[in-house]
Amino acid sequence: MWWVLDQSRLRHEREAIAALSADWFQNPKWSLDDQIRLNVTFDVVITRGHFSLCLIYHDTFPESPPSIRPKDGESRLSGHQYGAGGDLCLDIRNDNWTPDVTGADMIESAQRLLEAETPGKDGAPVYAPSAHDVPEVLSLRSELTRFYLDPMTRRALAGSDIDGLPIEIGIDHCSGRTYMAHLLSIGADDEQARSVSTPKSLRQSCAVTTGVVFVVDLPTAKLQRIETLC
Repeated sequence: MWWVLDQSRLRHEREAIAALSADWFQNPKWSLDDQIRLNVTFDVVITRGHFSLCLIYHDTFPESPPSIRPKDGESRLSGHQYGAGGDLCLDIRNDNWTPDVTGADMIESAQRLLEAETPGKDGAPVYAPSAHDVPEVLSLRSELTRFYLDPMTRRALAGSDIDGLPIEIGIDHCSGRTYMAHLLSIGADDEQARSVSTPKSLRQSCAVTTGVVFVVDLPTAKLQRIETLC
């Protein structure tokens, strides 16, 4: 435990956080969690609201950065966050961390992120710029539900005569609360059938349900407003 072996660094961390005298930084409280990691809970109070956060010093500190996440372990506070309740993705990260950076610097980074995402006058959400240039598939990794089609399946669904064809979907329980849907078939007979790349053996382990392909010419914004299907 670094905070036992390196008392001078612990003192430096406590002094740096105590020196955060800004009005937005309130109620810092030091504690140990059930993994005997040093934690600091605190509040960030800015124009857009009151945010209760927790800074976690991992056992690898100061060789790796602390984490900052919602104190309640459930809230989604930012577009730069690893899922609801997860760590905030700050401008100080593993890829640019140096051991001289303090937990106080991380707290200031969290405040900058939350301040940058204050909604505009029209109430529209604002997302802080991302330092990561990653494929969209990876950018969705923290979403509760995702929809991915492999290239062969996308080609099969892109045909001009696909509208109205029946499909089969296999629902596969992977682990915990994780489920994956596989497109098993398109078309009811040999004449209608379209080639899909899903392994046929998955049919034996999946719960199979049926549906129909509908081709629509609507913008994404309208599709997102659909809440139920008849």
